[in-house]
Amino acid sequence: ASVDSRYGNLALFETAGQKTLYANGQVALVFPDALRAEYRVHFIMAQHPQARRVLLIGGNPLDDAVELLKYPLERLVHVAQDPAQRRLLRAFADPQQQAALRDPRLYPVDRDGLGFVHDCRERFDLIIIDVPAPDTLAANRFYTVEFYRLVSRLLAWDGVVCAGIESSEHLQRQAAPLVASVFRALEKNFDRVLVTPGGYSMFFAGSRAAPLTLDREELYRRSLAAAESIAMDYYHPAVLLDADETAPDKIAMVRRRLERTAAPANTVLRPVATRLALARWLRVSGWRVPAWMEDGAERLPWFLLPAALLMILPLTAAAYLRRRKALAVSGPVRGWCLFPVVLLTGMSGLVLEMVLIVAFQNTFGYIYVEMALIMAVFMAGLAIGALWSERQPRDLPGLRRTLLSLEAALIMLALLMLPTLWLVLQGVLRNGVAMALIYAMTAAVGLADGAQFPTACRLWRRQGRADGAIAWINAADLAGAALGGALLGFLLLPLLGLFNTCLLTAFLKTAGALCLVFCMSQRNMKA
Repeated sequence: ASVDSRYGNLALFETAGQKTLYANGQVALVFPDALRAEYRVHFIMAQHPQARRVLLIGGNPLDDAVELLKYPLERLVHVAQDPAQRRLLRAFADPQQQAALRDPRLYPVDRDGLGFVHDCRERFDLIIIDVPAPDTLAANRFYTVEFYRLVSRLLAWDGVVCAGIESSEHLQRQAAPLVASVFRALEKNFDRVLVTPGGYSMFFAGSRAAPLTLDREELYRRSLAAAESIAMDYYHPAVLLDADETAPDKIAMVRRRLERTAAPANTVLRPVATRLALARWLRVSGWRVPAWMEDGAERLPWFLLPAALLMILPLTAAAYLRRRKALAVSGPVRGWCLFPVVLLTGMSGLVLEMVLIVAFQNTFGYIYVEMALIMAVFMAGLAIGALWSERQPRDLPGLRRTLLSLEAALIMLALLMLPTLWLVLQGVLRNGVAMALIYAMTAAVGLADGAQFPTACRLWRRQGRADGAIAWINAADLAGAALGGALLGFLLLPLLGLFNTCLLTAFLKTAGALCLVFCMSQRNMKA
């Protein structure tokens, strides 16, 4: 089966009785997998055997529900982002899974996990977070300081939070920073955080009153007491006495490794985990990963140095021109000065638009069907900007003033993006207001970008380079957009985060504006 929803494409395959669900081309879950579900669920429940109200975000709604409902729970709330996924799985569930789905204690919620946690006022004894790895900015939301802060508000006084992330047996260089960034995000919101060793690091967090432990004997006693009234086909509590997850020496090794690893806490505005996950996949794929991408990206000033130089060099040139008053810039050179200005505009427009798209997805959880509307708003802004430029003065000083005004508008938009992102991503605004603000900023970026293209074309032609003006300006605009698109996902957002990406964009546009001022001063224009 295959269906499309507002969150993406779902495809369900079956091979030899094993079913695999793909979401947007990535494996979402495999079922039935009773062996994994039994061990995982009963190991988690050993952290809080008295839990009666459980929240499951993500996970396998079939196998996990079967195992969790074996316990005397009062309420199991399962949050699945995509309602189409639940309908698809229900149609292919086996009789045992169908019975679990009909259990009156199970409360299915078809909503984005972040939105549910933000609006929920219920308290839970146990919260299980089982979501895809933070390989994308959409998945990264569930590994951030902001998300764990919201989760902590839903916990009972002795409640336990369980999360996890793919790791490695000895926390090698590829895995340690990634695990450490999530670990520190949890530490900022909970009094106690325990980490298990192994290929999949599980985090157990809670207050000082939470019954957290990784002691083998204690977990065995808890699980054995629960097993007396629970039917288990594959799991036995004695497994905990010799499991890697409860080995004292390995637990101590993991703790020391994380404490020595210099990785900042993962946040929405600075998605460290996405950058580290990308570096891990590049290394696994055989690519040579630069050291700064894994553990040196925190030294941001060196990355912003090129932007500072681009601003300093025009200032130096201006001082030199003022000192040598007889020096003037010829018409052809003045025309070519527009090339880097438009190139930076093309890059800035795409970067700011993509930042708004990321903010939308981080706020509302879905973007699949909204992309068309967001692009339409941006294109409408381009068209309105082009029409607005037709009404502006066409003499040389007027064109220059218009172009400088548009440069200033893009700089201000990049700076205004900072409070906009904070208001939207921190949940200060209501959903309707946040959505309207994102669309308004998208249209404004499109308007400034669209108005600059025809203005630059006219200015270039007035500077004595009439032949090919539109072609060269268009080439600069497309080259800038291509450069911004190539750098945005790979470097800017994972490396710098949303705030610093907007600041860098403002720096670059300031450099372009200064270049325009110095190459087209009134003295040079007369010359």
